[in-house]
Amino acid sequence: MTFQEFKLNIVEAIKEIYPQADVELTSILKNNSNKLTGLIVKDKSINITPTIYLDYYYNKLVEGETFENIVDSINRSYINNKIDKDFNISFFLNYSSVKNGILFKLINRDRNAQLLESVPYIEYLDLAIVFYYVVNISEICEDAKGSILITNEHMSHWNVSVNDLMLAAKNNTKSLCGYSFNNMFEILFNKYTDFANKEDLITAQNSMPLFIVSNDMLVNGASTILYEDTLSDIALKVRGSYYILPSSIHELIIVPADEYQNDQALFYKNMVCNVNRENLDEVDILSDSVYFYNNALNELTICA
Repeated sequence: MTFQEFKLNIVEAIKEIYPQADVELTSILKNNSNKLTGLIVKDKSINITPTIYLDYYYNKLVEGETFENIVDSINRSYINNKIDKDFNISFFLNYSSVKNGILFKLINRDRNAQLLESVPYIEYLDLAIVFYYVVNISEICEDAKGSILITNEHMSHWNVSVNDLMLAAKNNTKSLCGYSFNNMFEILFNKYTDFANKEDLITAQNSMPLFIVSNDMLVNGASTILYEDTLSDIALKVRGSYYILPSSIHELIIVPADEYQNDQALFYKNMVCNVNRENLDEVDILSDSVYFYNNALNELTICA
């Protein structure tokens, strides 16, 4: 069954379950210009409905899952996530009502060229700072559930500037999302009970200490480097300059360095590129670049 056939068959199957609802397909532009197919079941009495991504379920079909089981899974997903009453969106018309929930995140600028045509953003090295409103901070772990990406239309309606959005996001993101700095090997160490593995981790930690920077929810945590004084705070923790390896949009790897070395930068870049190609979903990639924070100059640059 082709993906096109799968989509049409799913629509018909869900229509049989909910004959009074409008069942539609929509194309959703996700991070890094990934377009996913969403299924929407519109209850005519409710003004908001969850979007169920069919790409994931088609992969399940290819892996051998039966069509009947997939329809059942989609239906359960809809039941578990649907809203039982109208959602009052009138508050979103006033900037004063939303500004305390505006956050920022980092995405790749070139990979999101199409998206950036329709949203306000600020350039940051080879990245872009974009803004979103979170309805409930406890829900942003669930694939941006409960969040709304802020568009140029929103900004125009509110009659605010991108600098206004940045000011609000600076005040909100750290207080709502938090900040975490952890030794990578200590995290791994706590997961192992086998003594040999622990010995290997201790050896690795001594040869090249690595640290993980993110936020408390581990969602869009790369943006923590935008917090005031975060870069210099990391320098205090690692006692000097350091490389930043973009592990994903959710977290960064910090590698202490006495000084910049080109061969080291190229080695780390190759590492980042390999992880991006072989281990990460496309939507989670932040950048292929490696960054260097010069502690003496208080300066972050792309080094490779």
